[in-house]
Amino acid sequence: MEPAEQPRTSPAVRAHHARARLGVSLFFFLNGFLVSGLLTRLPEVKGLLALTEVEFGLIIAALPVGSIAAAALPAPLIRRFGAAAVASAGTAVLALVFTAAAAVAALGPGAEAGTGPGSGGPAAWAPAIPWIVAALIALAGFLDAVVDAAQNVHGLIVEQARGTSIFNSLHAIWSVGSVTGGGLGLLASTLRIPLWAHLSVSGAIGVGLALWAWRLSGPNPFASDRTGPAPRKRTVIPDEDDSGETTDATGTTDATGTSAEPGRSAADARPAAGTTGAEETGTPDGTSVGDTAGGEAARPASSASGPDRSAAPSKWALLAGVIALGLLGAFVEDLGMNWSSLYFSEVGGVGVQFAGIAFVVALTGQLIARFTADRLTDRIGRPGVVLSGGVCVTIGMLLAMGVAQPWAVVVGFFLSGYGSATFIPTAYAAAGMIPGFGHGMGITLASWALRIAMLSSSPLIGLTAGALGLRYALVITVVAGLGAIVLAFTPVLRSVDTGRR
Repeated sequence: MEPAEQPRTSPAVRAHHARARLGVSLFFFLNGFLVSGLLTRLPEVKGLLALTEVEFGLIIAALPVGSIAAAALPAPLIRRFGAAAVASAGTAVLALVFTAAAAVAALGPGAEAGTGPGSGGPAAWAPAIPWIVAALIALAGFLDAVVDAAQNVHGLIVEQARGTSIFNSLHAIWSVGSVTGGGLGLLASTLRIPLWAHLSVSGAIGVGLALWAWRLSGPNPFASDRTGPAPRKRTVIPDEDDSGETTDATGTTDATGTSAEPGRSAADARPAAGTTGAEETGTPDGTSVGDTAGGEAARPASSASGPDRSAAPSKWALLAGVIALGLLGAFVEDLGMNWSSLYFSEVGGVGVQFAGIAFVVALTGQLIARFTADRLTDRIGRPGVVLSGGVCVTIGMLLAMGVAQPWAVVVGFFLSGYGSATFIPTAYAAAGMIPGFGHGMGITLASWALRIAMLSSSPLIGLTAGALGLRYALVITVVAGLGAIVLAFTPVLRSVDTGRR
């Protein structure tokens, strides 16, 4: 006897979704928390290892190099084990790697001089300690890239199951985790708590919360959704459970390839005994294509009445577009994170003791936007959110560059932080909904490309500042704001947008 269908608004389903959202929120929080804990104490790492400036720079470069080396690995891992399991295991191992790096650094040659705990490592392998730390930091970057892709894929799955946007707030929680981890690092440094002790505590917290997050998500987090009515029509990425069964918002596909037609519930799609399954829809690699942004149900390409797909952008064109949006956000965020204090001091003319106000203002704008953008996304769609963000960035940077008074700089950086906050989350969400990329491959490729390109943001701003002066280097972010406005009117976001709901 078939189980009764369970409404998606029932208390059990709502509680199930709440647990899943808490689980994925913990993944994002921990990712920011663990990384920032080490970053705030990097000067101590330099002292413990007795590094020169050049050597220190090379070791720090191991983090992005390791992340780039991950390449397309997250996608097959997600396909094999599921996004939640990969995020949980990766986060737990990442916490242990940071702990190991701190423990090894505590044995460095700098510890012998009293710059850290312990009395230095054994003479036989002490010269190798900096290389071991560098290898561990590279491994941390590698794991961070895997976790980043997995948690974004899982976040999008949770969003699709809920039927309401949560992606921007998840990235806001990542920022909260970064601030929390950084604050704990500063407190530990102030209290002269050894680096290895601090990161051991952080690592234990990370492992415990990562396992709890996986338990909240469960090995099959949305089984109840598969027996209930189909959610709103929208293009989604597939959700895969331990049995290999794949489901999405337009129907279900079981391990034998049986597929429900768009708009039908899973119960309607079940084949009767001795009959064949419904006609399979979707792309050859298993990615189910939901409704178009315009609201019409997608039909198989062979259908005579189906839309002309020849005019639609290819999946690679869509991927390039969402990566471009992420890059625009990266340039604006890099300015706010790494250059705002210097700009406020040198161009705004404030004392160095107040220079950090610009950084705090930019980060505050970012957090406010990410915590409020989900509701706005549900009302006006992702293109509308990107358009409004681009306008804020353009106006804010023109104000900071054109007026260059303290009040104008503060307002300008707030607007830039507020406006750009949704660019990278939107790029990740859009990459995950591109038809034709299955099992998180869109997000994996977007994350990999962004990590490579982000390495150029600060050098480019620095070169522009050297050529035009720091004040007029803001022209890069003005162009970024205008670029976001242009992208909002292209098929890039509208082809993967969920539309108004």
